[in-house]
Amino acid sequence: FDNLLFVYCNDVEIVSKSELEKRIVWLSHMLQYLPESEFWMGDNSVQAWDFEQPVHKVHLKKGFWVGRYAVTQQLYESLMQSNPSEIKGAFLPVTNVSWHESIQFCNRLSDLEGYEACYRIEDDTVLWNQNANGYRLLTEAEWEYAARGEAATKENQLQYSGSRVPEDV
Repeated sequence: FDNLLFVYCNDVEIVSKSELEKRIVWLSHMLQYLPESEFWMGDNSVQAWDFEQPVHKVHLKKGFWVGRYAVTQQLYESLMQSNPSEIKGAFLPVTNVSWHESIQFCNRLSDLEGYEACYRIEDDTVLWNQNANGYRLLTEAEWEYAARGEAATKENQLQYSGSRVPEDV
């Protein structure tokens, strides 16, 4: 953990490994508020899929909170008691998670933190309560807005998250 201690450079106390792990889990769960916005969604490049065209203006009528970081394997495993990731590492993003497992994770995290779960699961049917205050998956428009950042203008379409160059992301 030595290379991660810079995160806690303002701490005066020396913390134990278990306390440091708890703090890292907390940091991995930090949220960022994105306000109501309009942005250009889609991709007109030759590499774009048909469903990504044409570029069109989207208005997100409400702001939303989004995780600053991908869900870590440690956080996922602490709630789900499993880790489907092929490449293991407590602080690596969890991978190989189905949509159904993702919404179950959201509901468990909501329950743990005292929020109303956003999803009701009845057999193979999933109902989304849009008025619930719990954790949920981003809509496609919210995800694209969060990934593009403030640079998503019609004139400045970014092919990759925050850049036109894949090596920059």
